[in-house]
Amino acid sequence: MSMVKKLACGVVCFAAAAAVFAGTLPAGYAEHEYLESTGTQYIDTGVVITPTMAVEADVQFTDKDTKQQRIFGNSHNGTSDPDGDLGTGHLNFDIYIQGQGYLASALAEDKGDWMRTNTTADKNRHTHKLDCTDRKYYIDGTAMTTHSTAPTKSTNGSLFIFANNCVSNNCSKIRFYSCKIYDGGVVVHDYVPARRVSDSAFGLYDTKTDVFLTNAGTGKFNPGPAILELPTWPGDKPRTNGFEKTMEISVGENMVPAANVYTNFQVLVRLSETRQGGFHYADCGANGADIRFTLPDGSLLAHEIDTWNTSGESLVWVNISNLTAATKFRMYWKPRQGAELPVVEPALTWPGHAGVWHFSDAYPTNASDSSANHYDAVSTASNTTQIDGPVGKTYHHPTANAYKTGITVPLLGGIANVQNFTISGWMKADSSSCGYAILAIKGGVDTDGWGINMQNKATQVTFRGRNNMRYFDCPSITTWRYFTCVYTWGGNVTVWVDGTNKKSSSPVYASESPGIEFTFAGGLVGSSDELRIRNGATSEAHAQADYKTQTDDGFLSYGPVETQRAPGTAIYLI
Repeated sequence: MSMVKKLACGVVCFAAAAAVFAGTLPAGYAEHEYLESTGTQYIDTGVVITPTMAVEADVQFTDKDTKQQRIFGNSHNGTSDPDGDLGTGHLNFDIYIQGQGYLASALAEDKGDWMRTNTTADKNRHTHKLDCTDRKYYIDGTAMTTHSTAPTKSTNGSLFIFANNCVSNNCSKIRFYSCKIYDGGVVVHDYVPARRVSDSAFGLYDTKTDVFLTNAGTGKFNPGPAILELPTWPGDKPRTNGFEKTMEISVGENMVPAANVYTNFQVLVRLSETRQGGFHYADCGANGADIRFTLPDGSLLAHEIDTWNTSGESLVWVNISNLTAATKFRMYWKPRQGAELPVVEPALTWPGHAGVWHFSDAYPTNASDSSANHYDAVSTASNTTQIDGPVGKTYHHPTANAYKTGITVPLLGGIANVQNFTISGWMKADSSSCGYAILAIKGGVDTDGWGINMQNKATQVTFRGRNNMRYFDCPSITTWRYFTCVYTWGGNVTVWVDGTNKKSSSPVYASESPGIEFTFAGGLVGSSDELRIRNGATSEAHAQADYKTQTDDGFLSYGPVETQRAPGTAIYLI
């Protein structure tokens, strides 16, 4: 399927990518590395398996000890079908964990013939295939079992993925990376883990039939990282002359040390008709939809609009892959008639982040995640209102609050060996006796996990791990304070408060266990803003620059608004 649409517009040809997603998914769908099921989710493919078919799935068990977990299946036997009417006259077809953790497959007619392998299930990633044509069950391409007779009948219903289509679904706990269904050796269904952009629903996209299948069970899938491509102009040719207006933006004087380079740094662009003379909201599309940012060579930059305020200041986050003191980039707006703009996915602004919450949603009970993971959260506080925060709008909670995400799987990739990560965010309490106000937490001292919270009073912040906790002195949080907490493998913790460095001397070991929900802003009577969780350890200089771009009005310098000439023919700025 083509990912690029082209538009010829008279003597000017202005083309654009129709989507930013990798692989073969069309616009409106984002591909993810995997979907993780927790034991209650499954997909109904609608496909009836016939004697000429084979099914292949790339999966990883997260629970290898619970039996009857199906990778996929449509089998019926005397136990799951007590009436004996579903399996008779039809094909049994599935792969699952049987008995003491052994893998097994069913491929036979009229209920019978399941075969246990000599291989036990583990938590490693494997490819499993069950083939009707040669009667074999394969693991990673090696035949493990051969079933007794070749099937001549079809299954009596559609194939389920993550479960078995029978009275007892036997839903599995697995990470699902891909699945293909073959007919006569030809791939007829190719399922890709995906998110539907319009409603953030997760499911499997069949690239062969262009059908999106969502969860038919209960609960929700936990998605793996999104697989996204950087936005580009078609053919990698910049088409910036398709805009009437442009403006150069540069890093402010003395904001970044000359020798420093910050990888994937998000600068905060501030726009208003007062700040930038010649900038008019009337020249921009609704909610800033047609503004774009590029490097001087025309390379597109990912951006996310945090606040669009046509009567005041608008805030836009722009990702700079390598920010230095000499960095310059350009903003473009007011596209010419007939120009088709490249689509920029806002999540690309936050590479390497497990979650980003701006707290700027119109309804102050939602906290949308701007990262590619889309771990949206809902507040449990009552009477929440929207207020002005350090960066745009945020929420105020007059009662104790916690944002519930429903995330019970590891956020940071490790179950027992969390490596390096950074958590940052603003917090402000209504009272100096703020108790155990939480910035973010997933577990703590009594269980495997990690967390950051105030410790009984507003002058200490605590990083807690599974073995200990570490206290850091900080100013009172009855005014807004910005925290940056960095954990590095080996138990080392560093905390910055409003850009001031405070270090830990004793190790505090972080870990992650499934089953513990991730929450933030818990127990806080007050407000929080701009909470982020980033994989990797942020440097001190990067943390200080991050604080500056949010608080120092001079972090960026804005050049004059320029009007570009209308091109007579296509002109590429290279």
